[in-house]
Amino acid sequence: MDRRTQVAFLLIAVILGFNLMFAERFAPQKPRSAARSDTLIAEVPPPAVPTPPAQDPAQEPTLETRASSSHVFERAQGTEPEIEVRTPLYSLRLSRDGGVLVALELEKFALASGDRVGLIPAVPLRAGSSALGLRLQTLDSTLDLRHARFDVVSGVPASGVLEIGAGEEPKRLTLRAPAKNGGALLKHFIFDPETYSIRVELELEAGAGLPRVDRFSLEWTEGLESTETNQKDDYASFKLTSLVNDEVQRQGAAGGFFGGKGPKDTALSGKIRWLSIKSKYFAVALIPETQESGTARMMSDPSNHWMGLEIAHPLPWRGREREVYRLYAGPVDYDILVQEDVGLEAIVELGWSWIRPISKVVVALMNFLYRFIPNYGVVILIVSVLSKLLFWPLSEKSFRSMREMQNLQPVMAELKKRYSDDPQEMNRQLMQLYKQRGVNPLGGCMPLVVQMPIFFALYSALRASIDLRNAPFMLWMDNLAAPDLLFSLPGGFPFRLLPLLMGAAMIWQSKMGSGMAPATGPAAQQQAIMKWAMPVVFIFIFYGMPSGLVLYWLVNTVLSVWQQLMINRKYATPSAAGAAAVAEELGSQGSDSDAAPGRDNGRKRGRGARKGTRRAGSKPR
Repeated sequence: MDRRTQVAFLLIAVILGFNLMFAERFAPQKPRSAARSDTLIAEVPPPAVPTPPAQDPAQEPTLETRASSSHVFERAQGTEPEIEVRTPLYSLRLSRDGGVLVALELEKFALASGDRVGLIPAVPLRAGSSALGLRLQTLDSTLDLRHARFDVVSGVPASGVLEIGAGEEPKRLTLRAPAKNGGALLKHFIFDPETYSIRVELELEAGAGLPRVDRFSLEWTEGLESTETNQKDDYASFKLTSLVNDEVQRQGAAGGFFGGKGPKDTALSGKIRWLSIKSKYFAVALIPETQESGTARMMSDPSNHWMGLEIAHPLPWRGREREVYRLYAGPVDYDILVQEDVGLEAIVELGWSWIRPISKVVVALMNFLYRFIPNYGVVILIVSVLSKLLFWPLSEKSFRSMREMQNLQPVMAELKKRYSDDPQEMNRQLMQLYKQRGVNPLGGCMPLVVQMPIFFALYSALRASIDLRNAPFMLWMDNLAAPDLLFSLPGGFPFRLLPLLMGAAMIWQSKMGSGMAPATGPAAQQQAIMKWAMPVVFIFIFYGMPSGLVLYWLVNTVLSVWQQLMINRKYATPSAAGAAAVAEELGSQGSDSDAAPGRDNGRKRGRGARKGTRRAGSKPR
């Protein structure tokens, strides 16, 4: 969960908590690094992989470069033509300089400019980075193949463009990096037009020029491109996630409050299931076909929004002919990620673990409704109405409880006055009063607390849903995944109408209240603060949030006002005369000679003096 969401949840919970308490008492541009490095293969040493704690450091070879790999593999000249692959879901370019990806675009997703979404930054975020770069560790050196020359073996037409149409069988493309004195490393790519996953097979071809490989690593250190107009919101969602030893680990990459400060490098040892990098709506993931022990690294640098992944296997490359991986490069879509069948759907931001099951139901409901109503704005309206109807009985119960508490206010005030110097007895008398009248002092807030998980689930589902990206609603709301923009004020400050309408609706709701009598003194000041502070804070929180979220909250607030009006008609406010009668009744009970002395009858209130003053139904102490 990104830090904006965490802060929003925290503030919402605090504000709602204060609101419940007072209602109960008184009323119902990214920086870029230099261009791609053209240095020799061995001139960019990789960072050392931390040694797993359970292993002997003396037996664990590092990935530090000790000798140049140019004496083993031919170095690319930089003039080799790139290879292009096109499928209905994506298009990519493979460089023969290292056999790495240099571009990957998604065909079904567009930028605000109209261009296709690209996942690999056009300008590298740091020198020496690569997408699917490979290193081999021998006894005395690291062979860095990120700039080795790869020749085409098969699968590429004479045009240099491999096209795969919808419904066609997956096609294979093979590249080979020859060793100077015999042997080679081969990269096999299998492209399936029906999925966002690319199968990558690594194969060693034995030869005199290729020493024994004792360790190898596959990396994605190109980072991820920001694809949204609101880059600040997109960066806040940047995250690295891994599944190692059946445990999901996450690392924020946004920096600051929850993302941490400065570069971070996390090494996890064990059986690696997958590693991923995600932005708000898109992700890449490395998935080993066979789980085996290794070291998974998650690296991030908030200063330039860079993230990197590396899978290092400390075992000799033997026992299997090929090492097989899958590269997922596509949308953060729950239904699509589930099809990978490795638990990759865990990268979808659906809230805390106890919220996720509810969020999944909300997402499924929205997708179901969209099949019949192809407008997500209308779907949000329907979901808002359904959630309000679902909790109508609880809301009515909450209001009824608050109304009953209001009816007892005169009695409670008199009890507090009588036992002002004996808090313990005052609390006992209040509990006895609640029991006699059948009132639960927490009845007003508990139903609302039950609704909070649903609200958080709706919040998470609306915020994480890629279906809202570039989804129009009506009028000026042309992208439910981005903040609405009516026009820009002088100086470029955006004027957003939805958050202001939401704030006005909240002020209307606060002003209307529950129809109870206004408070006086400090209570009136507290009510005034809550009346204005909560809408202002909510406007501040939601001003830069996606318009789909603001639309939901606006509709929910308007429905709450309508619900309040309906309930007010059903449970009328008790009249001042009725309240005075209750207070007078209690006062008459204390007017007898043996009544409990108040401030004016009996300056000395010993145990014996109070013994005979208990009201009917009270228990002796």
